[in-house]
Amino acid sequence: MAHIHDRGFIHRDVKPQNVLLNVGNDALICDLGTVRNMDEFESYAEEEETEYDMEAPVAMTKDLGTPLYMAPEQMRREAYSNAVDVWAYGIMMVRLFGLGDPFHSDITLKELKTQVSTNKIKPNTLDANDLPHPGIKEVVEGCVEFRPEERHTFEQIEVKLAKILKEVEATSQQSKELRAFLKRHNIGRCYDKLVADGITSKEDLMHVTVEDLTGLGVKKFEARKVVAAFSQGGGEKSKRQEEDLRATKEAQRKLRSFLDRNNVGSYYSQIVAKGIQNKQDLIQIEMGDLIEMGMSKIKSKKMLRIIAKELRQ
Repeated sequence: MAHIHDRGFIHRDVKPQNVLLNVGNDALICDLGTVRNMDEFESYAEEEETEYDMEAPVAMTKDLGTPLYMAPEQMRREAYSNAVDVWAYGIMMVRLFGLGDPFHSDITLKELKTQVSTNKIKPNTLDANDLPHPGIKEVVEGCVEFRPEERHTFEQIEVKLAKILKEVEATSQQSKELRAFLKRHNIGRCYDKLVADGITSKEDLMHVTVEDLTGLGVKKFEARKVVAAFSQGGGEKSKRQEEDLRATKEAQRKLRSFLDRNNVGSYYSQIVAKGIQNKQDLIQIEMGDLIEMGMSKIKSKKMLRIIAKELRQ
């Protein structure tokens, strides 16, 4: 979608039926019959509207997009931008992660036109605790902002979701290591209860006591042996921490070198304060961030081009 928008087009019919998965589980957008070039049309409000029963369900397809996924400005028959695709994507995410309807289940076309279009009915809110990552909630809410200009762009969505995916994968790896470690010490049965108590990685086991394990049904003698094994794991933790520290310092050195090379080394501290720890993280930087740091608009644009070029190499 970022590719489509970057080339000046609007899809106008983003919905689950138009998303296909290939053998590698990559999601592909299809059905480009409703695509329009934004530069060729001054207004979309003049397009002919298909007649529908206003009390009918909204699950039927329409030439200008399935009504359930249509943005408020589309429902109001106003001129609109590619932000309508972002709204539709957000509604799709509400359905995906909420495992249900994006609005109340029996919503009619009349309600969409008179209440969703005027912000009286909003998309259902996702519970961060039910999501694979709490950051998904912010991404989805940024897609279904009522005002089109306040919605995320697909470039922003791509950056945010890439960061979330990286964190989810890291958490998944930690969980696998934790489960394997517990199985190795014959207490794999305690995995779910330990996770419920806040143990999310092998390193966290340093905080587990004999009493904790006996409380989970482990025999006292066995619990003592396991806790001793946890303590030995502390040596592995310290060594790993040292390796991680060296890697972090090297990444920071390369980041500072990159900034110095492009005459913006004076912004290093402010960039790090934004959570940027290495050169690759710079992809998360937006123009607003650079301007906030005191860069001129021209210098900010130049810096973003340099970052994009550097990270493609």
